[in-house]
Amino acid sequence: MPYALGVDIGGTKIAAGIVDETGKCCFRTQRPSIPWDREKMFRQVVQCISDIVSQSGCPIEEFEGIGIGVPGKVDIEKGIALFQNNLEWTDFPLKERILAEFPIKKAVIDNDVYMAAFAEWVKRGQERETTFVYLTISTGISCCTIHNGAFIRGGARFAGEIGMLPMAKNALTGGCEDRLEAIASGPAIERLAAEKVLSSNKNKHFLSSSVSAVRKNCKEILMAYRNQEPHAMEVMSRVTDSLANGIYAVACILDPDRLVLGGGVINHNPDLIGAVKAALRSYLTSGQEGFIDRICLSILKGDAGVIGAGLRCHAHF
Repeated sequence: MPYALGVDIGGTKIAAGIVDETGKCCFRTQRPSIPWDREKMFRQVVQCISDIVSQSGCPIEEFEGIGIGVPGKVDIEKGIALFQNNLEWTDFPLKERILAEFPIKKAVIDNDVYMAAFAEWVKRGQERETTFVYLTISTGISCCTIHNGAFIRGGARFAGEIGMLPMAKNALTGGCEDRLEAIASGPAIERLAAEKVLSSNKNKHFLSSSVSAVRKNCKEILMAYRNQEPHAMEVMSRVTDSLANGIYAVACILDPDRLVLGGGVINHNPDLIGAVKAALRSYLTSGQEGFIDRICLSILKGDAGVIGAGLRCHAHF
């Protein structure tokens, strides 16, 4: 059976795996990202790929190719990482650099959410007469749509950036006060909780700017939410209401046959789907009620990006 290498690049970590044609990930490894340094970050990607090849015991020439998911905007034809919020890779020729490093048949570069969406779509039967949406809630918020077997990318290749959706308007300036990503992503949850704690002048240990602390604090906040602590309940009520608002926009524009929720925040806290669905019900009008039943959780969790990247090397897509 042919195998491909799948790589999922993020601002916190780089994950790599070996993926067969069915989407089974046979080996997996990861390394921390070095997001502040363009070249050191690339060398870390190269080392992660070398690690997984060594782990497999197979010569790299025997693999079908390397699929790589990158956050932000990507020129998929040229394999250039155009812009990312969390990496110093503006206009980075990733495909060219990877092919110069490894004697591999091909390299497929795409946005990381599109890679994860592809994996979830394939694993659910890759139905081609449907509209499938994958929405990730993690360090950022974004979505990808596969309609009738093809990605919807948009005229400027910016389709799916639902994290940019305005949630509120500044009464004084008329400008956007908050966007979905600034309210409901992992870092946003930490920030909202910190603001809430500051307002009561208690528990200042929540305050931190480091990525690791953001994750730890999100975990603590969500634990407090489950324990029905008032501050956490108030914060998470705003988060779930905002997510419901964003999801309702997807429902109105695309009315997808399936909407899959993934990303670190939801993968580690699957019970949040109940609160999101409850908030969403208040938006639905007559005829939309069935949409609730079409929302489900990721089945691949944190492996979706790696598996999707590997599968794209196997697929004519």
